[in-house]
Amino acid sequence: MTKTVYKYLLTALLLISVLSCKDKNKSILEQEAIQDSLRLNAIETFKKDLIPSPLEHTDFYISLPKDYIIKPQQGPDFNIFYVVHNDTISTTNYYGGLYIGNHPNTFEMTNDSCNIDYIEGNVFDKKNQWTTYNCNEDYSLEAVIDNKYNQSWNQKIHFFGNSVNKEGIDKLIMIYETLSKR
Repeated sequence: MTKTVYKYLLTALLLISVLSCKDKNKSILEQEAIQDSLRLNAIETFKKDLIPSPLEHTDFYISLPKDYIIKPQQGPDFNIFYVVHNDTISTTNYYGGLYIGNHPNTFEMTNDSCNIDYIEGNVFDKKNQWTTYNCNEDYSLEAVIDNKYNQSWNQKIHFFGNSVNKEGIDKLIMIYETLSKR
């Protein structure tokens, strides 16, 4: 059997275990450990299935799920790359983009009901901080980093995105952290 088959078999067995956790004899810690294992397996599968895609007019690649594409928009002194589902009719759980230029604009959260959280990340082998917003179960994220590969222009990269759930935000971060130079 291949590694993929083993992973799916392991996932199925763990899922059966989770479903059987309704039994009073299973501890909460066992249930949490199984859920964590399933989550980690899903993350590794998601990362493994990402496909490198070039960003036009730059020396960068970013890896995307097979059902997502990059839609570029070139400005006079900047580039924007939208990360969108390739089927524009279907509903999508998450979407986002990158601004590469000198003057990024960050979000202005005007809704008092938004919860703000900060997540440590890594782009270009350098630590960064993702700012995530949960505004009544409408999630968004952003981060602005220095472009260590700039050539006297495009000094900043602004990552941004929206999702209907926290899982979509996590996926966007995993996608953005694949940004690399060709």
